[in-house]
Amino acid sequence: MTTPVLSRHPAITGALTHALADLDMVRASRVGASDEELLNSIALMRTLQRRVDGTLSVLLAAAEQRDAAMRLRHTPLESLLTGSGQESPAQVRNQVFQAAMLARRPVVQDAAATGAITMGQAHAIHDVLENLPGTLDDVQKEHAEQLLLGAAERVGADKLRTMTDAILDTVAPDAKDTPEQRQAKLELRDARASRRRCLRFDAPSDGSITFRGSLPLIDGTRLKNLVDAIAARDYRSAKDATDRVRLAASPDQRLADALMTVVTAAEQQTSGGSRTGGPGVDPGDQKGSHGQQNVSIPVGGAQISVLIQESDLYDRATAAGMLPDGAQLSTGELRRLMCDAGMLPVVLGGAGQILDLGRERRLASPALRHAVGLRDGHCAFPGCTVPILRCELHHIIPWQLGGPTSLSNLVALCARHHHLCEPAPPVVDADGYARAPDQWRIWMSPDRLPEFIAPAELTTAPHFEVSASDTVAAGAPTRDAVAARASASDTASPGAPNAGVAIRGAPGALGRRPASLRRPYALTLFDGYRTSAVGARACG
Repeated sequence: MTTPVLSRHPAITGALTHALADLDMVRASRVGASDEELLNSIALMRTLQRRVDGTLSVLLAAAEQRDAAMRLRHTPLESLLTGSGQESPAQVRNQVFQAAMLARRPVVQDAAATGAITMGQAHAIHDVLENLPGTLDDVQKEHAEQLLLGAAERVGADKLRTMTDAILDTVAPDAKDTPEQRQAKLELRDARASRRRCLRFDAPSDGSITFRGSLPLIDGTRLKNLVDAIAARDYRSAKDATDRVRLAASPDQRLADALMTVVTAAEQQTSGGSRTGGPGVDPGDQKGSHGQQNVSIPVGGAQISVLIQESDLYDRATAAGMLPDGAQLSTGELRRLMCDAGMLPVVLGGAGQILDLGRERRLASPALRHAVGLRDGHCAFPGCTVPILRCELHHIIPWQLGGPTSLSNLVALCARHHHLCEPAPPVVDADGYARAPDQWRIWMSPDRLPEFIAPAELTTAPHFEVSASDTVAAGAPTRDAVAARASASDTASPGAPNAGVAIRGAPGALGRRPASLRRPYALTLFDGYRTSAVGARACG
């Protein structure tokens, strides 16, 4: 075998050495940098980081293909790279393997190397393309690749992995699984999940016991919903009581306390204690003591929301359903929920459940909160993923200014973004005139989804970009038009967009976006249907 002759490129190492020196200068210059320089530097560094990660993947794949480490250092590449001991061989081995896999997709690899997409997105695109039906020809595969690269401009890696059906809708509708094939795969998945169910407790260590396990989808969701509901209720109770000790607990600690609340309630039920005394758990229960009474479990805490096509609601043979996070349910699981736990329509309003409360009530009912959760999924602020149970409901038009407590005037926001979007007092100029503050605002779009109006200062920033899919369908103002329209904010009506760029919030199970490839995953199960999905609640 002829050994290839390697050409030397001193310019490569010289350029990298120069880049490292420049980074040292950037780090040393942070002290005297202005706020604007800091923000611009962060945006550029993130772009640089993406390009470095992508270029590193290109170099790793080239070194692995040439077997450069073995020929020059007589050592496998992963062993050479783990010589410092800072990374485990398994981590480096996986990195090299992923780089070699990505090299089979040169277009995707180049997109990652130029910083157009992240490495996570690149691997997600590779996985989706690899799992497409083998019946697709080269033209269809190339089309699918371009669609995924286009979607990666607006969608993260986790969403890209769920776009198989949406891609096939465009490039090869006939290649999609039939309902019977889909159900067969889901039934096999359920069988595997049932066999994997387990719960393991480790030996005590440093005063703690670590445990882990696995549950089938429905059972795990019921447990998660129950613990989340208790943790959210106790957090709201701590806020109302201004209990700084309980408020200092981390989200993970609240979940642990909620699980112990379930255990305490079971103990009290066995011993004849009360389970319905108080609205929340008192501080003693939070500390894990065993003598307290009145530990309660939220009514319906373990309930499961199931999204199902309205026409399929009573079709137990081929009905398709999913959970709000997009997890698909097999026909068997759906049939079990229908038989063992009545399903109550929520989003469209069931008997006795009023979604529009009007002006008589400021706080939302549980049914209305559930409907907002199905629409928004989590905190609706762009890019935020705080779970819905840790969110607050914000009146787009403030209640004190006449805003109703209704689905069309409420949006789910985490505490941080709720404070950010809460209307601030007018700002008085130097000449004595009051004007509306430049801040994030919300309005409800014509398709009844919350959209966020970015501050004018943000939309005119050098590195601010908004894709066409994230703007108002009727046409959001361009960056050049922002400054011209900023003066109109003095006379804007509450909740109406008047300046900045309108950005769609993060849509939930019932949200949607204009382009088919940008809709949330929870709607992809209903491909081919024109009627809207109905939210249904299954009582566990």
